[in-house]
Amino acid sequence: MSSKKLKTSQIQLLFSGFINLYMKKILLVALILDLSSCSNNSLINEQNAHKINAYTIRNYPAKPLIVYKDDGDEHGDGDIGLSIVSISETDSTTIYKAVSNWQNRNLGLSVRIPKKDGEKGFGSDIELNSIGIESDYLLRTIGKIYGQKIDSQARFTNKVSVGYVNLNEFAKTLGAKEDSVPTQAEYKIFFQGKKDDDYAELYLNVDTSAKRLEINEKDADYRPQIIKSLKK
Repeated sequence: MSSKKLKTSQIQLLFSGFINLYMKKILLVALILDLSSCSNNSLINEQNAHKINAYTIRNYPAKPLIVYKDDGDEHGDGDIGLSIVSISETDSTTIYKAVSNWQNRNLGLSVRIPKKDGEKGFGSDIELNSIGIESDYLLRTIGKIYGQKIDSQARFTNKVSVGYVNLNEFAKTLGAKEDSVPTQAEYKIFFQGKKDDDYAELYLNVDTSAKRLEINEKDADYRPQIIKSLKK
């Protein structure tokens, strides 16, 4: 083989190696870009999912606590009205934070209500949640209004889940017409407790137009059980 043919063969070999190396680099770059695109898409999807699952919050000014007097009709001496200061929503629940001022102190709680009820308006998981010292003061204030002996350091339970019936939906199953159903949401909630004697009932009314959450008595005989259920 002549030296000229040898040089040509070497050049072809080098050129072939260069092409192979170049193609490998192109494939590597393409792979990196593809992985980067997947990562970015994943991040975008996570961010969008976070936006979907995040709370939608609306805030409102606080108002003084309403302590109702017996009017022989809608309200009794054990009924109170708290000011709704924020409404938060997830896909399945609505959370009402209610805080009012009473005797120069703030008191309140957070209530989580399912958006969908069960058959005839019944359900099992309305939550009453503590928001801290405001809930502790709410517990003590309800105790005083109820005439119950309660420790000055008593604390509101972190969370209590109660059964309920949406009275508006239940009324519809009994033939009530749409225009005769109240615009505010009205619930009867059931405290079960650990013993049969712990059972109690309350009314919980949510008036979003007036930004008011009412805790109304069903029966004064339930007062001791209610305090026991709400106390840590």
